[in-house]
Amino acid sequence: MQEITLLALAFVLGLAASRFGLPVFVGYLCAGFLAGNFGGGVTPLIEEASHVGVLFLLFTVGLHLNLRTILTREVLVGGAGHMLLSTTIFVVACRFFDLDWQTAIFLGVLLSMSSTVITAKDLENRNELSAFHGRIAIGILILQDLVAVLLFAMVGERTPAPLSLVAIPALIAARPLLGWLVRVTRNPDLLLLLGTLLALGFAEFFHALRLSPELGALLAGALLAGHPRAETLADRTWALKEIFLVGFFIKVGMVGTLGPDTLFWAGLILLVLPLKAAFFFGLLVLLGLRARTAFITGATLTSYSEFTLVGGLVGYNQGLLTADYFAVLAVATAASFMINLPVNRLVHAIYNRIANVLVPLQLDVRHPDQPAPLQESHDLRFLVLGLGRTGGAALRWLEDNNYPVAGIDSDPLVAQEWRGQGIDVICADVQDSDLWSGISVDRLEGVVIALPGFGARLEAVRRVREAGDTTKISVYAMNPQEEEKLRAAGATEISRVLEDAGVRLAELSL
Repeated sequence: MQEITLLALAFVLGLAASRFGLPVFVGYLCAGFLAGNFGGGVTPLIEEASHVGVLFLLFTVGLHLNLRTILTREVLVGGAGHMLLSTTIFVVACRFFDLDWQTAIFLGVLLSMSSTVITAKDLENRNELSAFHGRIAIGILILQDLVAVLLFAMVGERTPAPLSLVAIPALIAARPLLGWLVRVTRNPDLLLLLGTLLALGFAEFFHALRLSPELGALLAGALLAGHPRAETLADRTWALKEIFLVGFFIKVGMVGTLGPDTLFWAGLILLVLPLKAAFFFGLLVLLGLRARTAFITGATLTSYSEFTLVGGLVGYNQGLLTADYFAVLAVATAASFMINLPVNRLVHAIYNRIANVLVPLQLDVRHPDQPAPLQESHDLRFLVLGLGRTGGAALRWLEDNNYPVAGIDSDPLVAQEWRGQGIDVICADVQDSDLWSGISVDRLEGVVIALPGFGARLEAVRRVREAGDTTKISVYAMNPQEEEKLRAAGATEISRVLEDAGVRLAELSL
């Protein structure tokens, strides 16, 4: 009965959050806070749902990863440098309040981390996991997660089993077998079962090796990244991930007691968040990235981590932290989630407002994240933005019917695949103003926008319309509300997906 009450409360507050333009899981967090501070406790079912939700999310993240693109200088130097700077700041602060060195270092490392769950969820919602800043953010998070595993081992909670030295390379070597299993599993229900088995099975195996189950789920997905059916597998596990993550957000909200002292110290810790963002920005700019990439990456990573909660509990069990310290960590972490989500929902708009201040701070070097120039020929007539199933079909149709066409996608592997077929496709973020400054939009007959997220589609319509007054812009809408906003932004042709599908079905029946 308690779980039903919690779910009902989460639904009501999630509905309220969505009415205010906030992500629904802000409401779930508030539901957890209310329940936790009025006598409610984390039930075994909520605990298990929370764990499974995180595993499914990280499995999905892994499916979108390409390890060759994240093990870069920006990730390794930027991630390690940020952890060192943040840890130093927190250690100095802890020593100022007379904490012993061991506790100060432990807290410093925990608070230097960013949330894998929140960041991955946020990037996924914005369809930016494969964008340049998304790949850097995920790479830094993986680096932090590895540090977390090492930290747990150092405090005696998770000492990796000797077998892990052999077992993990063996799992990586089994990648062809996993790919074969996904390829031959054609039934959608069996594919869902296979995805569940891989996510939970790898997590349980890593737990048996005394390693992080979360890293196990992430590795399970990463081994299938780039597989032709990886996106289908992600789609099949999407609903399970979403429902189980409700448990995670409720649990996070329930772990902190909102007493005056707890709120005061948690508030002090939250004041460090802008400093964390500034560290990320400065380091990434010094590593030769553009101000836009550095700012968006830093903003995306500006929260504390679920590993802050996990590590805090480990420290409490090992006698490094008192119950009061753990409560402060829990409240600060949950509050950082609530701050991070709405800020990142507006991160592109925020950057556009302050770009004139940030751009002069970037180095005068060749930026690896600079959008590649589009090879515009004199007869280029069409441009397709977003080359998933919808955009890819549009690009293929235009190409097959001999219309001069080019494409843009944020995933480097997608762009490379199309270029291998002799079609001019560049890897770039369509919300990047530098991209449109190098394209003669007015020379184009039409731009097809097939990005999956409505926010990205709306922003792309605005960008294209700002770059060209006369170009026809074709985009799809899922409902009348989307259609109204897209048309107001400058779209000229809007496909009502479901209605158009019905008309097409009727045409096929004649």
